[in-house]
Amino acid sequence: MGHALPQPCFPVFHCWQPLAVVGHSVGRFLSCARHRWKPVQERIMNLPDLDKVIHERARFRILACLMARRDRKCSFTDLRDMLELTGGNLSSQLSVLEEKKLVHIEKRFEGKKPLTEISLTIEGERAFSEYLETLDQLIRTLKSESADASANAGNLSRGSQRRHE
Repeated sequence: MGHALPQPCFPVFHCWQPLAVVGHSVGRFLSCARHRWKPVQERIMNLPDLDKVIHERARFRILACLMARRDRKCSFTDLRDMLELTGGNLSSQLSVLEEKKLVHIEKRFEGKKPLTEISLTIEGERAFSEYLETLDQLIRTLKSESADASANAGNLSRGSQRRHE
C-alpha cells in the first residue's frame, strides 16, 4: 500500500516478496536467497581454498589410500587395482602428485621383476591433512548454517500457526 519496495538485485527477477507466505504480515518483506545467504557466502569465501591438485577425484583417492596404509607406501599395481584405474591414468595422476612433491615414486627391480613403489611424502601428509581440515571447516560451516536456517524456518512456521489458532 504505502510501502516502497526496495530495488531488486537483478532487473529481471524480483528479490523481495511478502513474508505473508511464511506467516508474517504483508507489510514486511523477505529478501532473495542472494541476500539471505550473504553471511554464509562470506564465511565460505573466507575459508582457505581447497588444493586443486588434491581435489581431483583420482588424486584424492590415491592420497587417501596412501594415508590409510601404516607405512604410507603402496606398489603401483596394488594401487591401480584398488582404485580401479588404468595404468596410464594412474601414471599421469602420480606424475602430477610427484611434481608437487606429494608422493615419491621409486622404481627398482626385485630379481628380474620391475617394481614401482609409491610413498606419501611428509609434504604430502601435511597437504592432505590440511585439505581434509579445510573440507571439514566447510562442512561444519554449511551444517551450522543449515541448522540455523531450519531453526528460523521452524520459528516462522510456529509463529504462523499461533496467529491462525
